[in-house]
Amino acid sequence: MFGPIISCDMLLDPMGRALHEAEVEFAYSQSAEECVSKLDGEIADGRVLRARLQFRATPPVVPRYSSRTVGVSARIEQGFNDSPPPL
Repeated sequence: MFGPIISCDMLLDPMGRALHEAEVEFAYSQSAEECVSKLDGEIADGRVLRARLQFRATPPVVPRYSSRTVGVSARIEQGFNDSPPPL
């Protein structure tokens, strides 16, 4: 829907239960930005989705003279909505 995904990790508490959060790493920063702009604030299963960008530098690529790249991921969280789910 937004572009190629490199990884998707569901976050769990120490007991292994879902925290209703995921980290999705997209191949392209433009895809992550589009995901955030379209999903942040949307409702899914009666919960409000929260999406935000996380930037992290990736390790230098060999040979040493190459430039550093930046990986971009979109973090998606489900919050509770005060209103009942649509019928």
